[in-house]
Amino acid sequence: MLEVTLCKCCGHPIPRDEIAASLTGKALKLYEIIASAGRVGITRDRAAVRLYADDPHGGPLTHPISQWKWIVNGLIRKHGVQIVSTRGRAAVYRLAEVD
Repeated sequence: MLEVTLCKCCGHPIPRDEIAASLTGKALKLYEIIASAGRVGITRDRAAVRLYADDPHGGPLTHPISQWKWIVNGLIRKHGVQIVSTRGRAAVYRLAEVD
């Protein structure tokens, strides 16, 4: 079972320190975006908007969230979690236990 601490105020998951400590920059931001979405998950487009919110140009034209997913998974699988997603334009991303 995925062990996640929930925020006492809002009920959203709080990343475990060892996971957050192993990430930086966009990888950390994407992890936090997806972790905060909980079991429901977040669509690729919404994740891209949040990931590139601080970019004055809006980020890359194609929003390579799937590439960031691959990078982040390489860093967080050792903690027993991974980012999984459905397929297609309306893909939904969420955290899950490593198979």
